[in-house]
Amino acid sequence: TQFKYLGHVISNDLRDDEDIKREIKALFTRCNILSSRFKRCSRLVKIRLFQAYCMCLFGSSLWITFTSQTLQLFISCFTECVKRFFGYAKYDSVTDMFATLGIANAQSRLLSLNCSFANQLWRCHNPVVSSLFLL
Repeated sequence: TQFKYLGHVISNDLRDDEDIKREIKALFTRCNILSSRFKRCSRLVKIRLFQAYCMCLFGSSLWITFTSQTLQLFISCFTECVKRFFGYAKYDSVTDMFATLGIANAQSRLLSLNCSFANQLWRCHNPVVSSLFLL
């Protein structure tokens, strides 16, 4: 019913829920590794590490068909990883946390990646890719 191709889960129903769940597990894993190895680093170093290892969501621009529940799970996971890695308490303000750290929240990051992907497709000179825009 599903298989892994180039690290992404492809389901026979062509839904992206399983791939999003795979990314959730991978995000928690990367965040836990960073937390255990770099817990004594300065905040600036932690921000750079988090941006390099946890905000690189390769392939997320291809997520099209998924449930809102799965997307909300991903957003919660991302927020939880930021809170754990930077040492914020459970009930600290999420908006204040992202503003103080100067990093994008999950929704902003996904939107940025989607816009970047669409922009690259729009500027592509490949005739096959260009024909997709004519449909």
